Amino acid sequence: MKYFYTLFLLILSFTVTAQQADSTIIATADSSNKMSFSIKLPALTQIPGAPAPFYTYLWDFGDGHFSTAENPQHLYAKADTYEVMLYAVNNYDDGKKPQRKTQKIQVNKSSPIKDNVASVAEKDFLRPTACSSSSITAWPNPMIPWC
Repeated sequence: MKYFYTLFLLILSFTVTAQQADSTIIATADSSNKMSFSIKLPALTQIPGAPAPFYTYLWDFGDGHFSTAENPQHLYAKADTYEVMLYAVNNYDDGKKPQRKTQKIQVNKSSPIKDNVASVAEKDFLRPTACSSSSITAWPNPMIPWC
């Protein structure tokens, strides 16, 4: 019985470790110092009668820039250590919300870009895809028309 209990705890610890490892941010750099980010999140379970479940993503690269892509790429202007954060939301899923993920990354060389250049995702983050002068207004002041 003692060996069975020890074996059970050993298998349980490997299972917990494997589940945690699946949710780690993976950052890789190419030869031009562009970082690619990805993460493996738990599979989604559809709520009966609801649309197909999906994740939405908000990546914070730690340098004032962000992306809403599933697997974004980012070019850092300065060599430094950055804390990358991912906020993921499971839509139409019956599971609990994923925890915020963080990962420290080291960028070893500077890039010839300006630090204040916005990415396409940042420029389009609050811009609607279709404008209707009667229904879309700028946030937080609804008196200023968006389009």
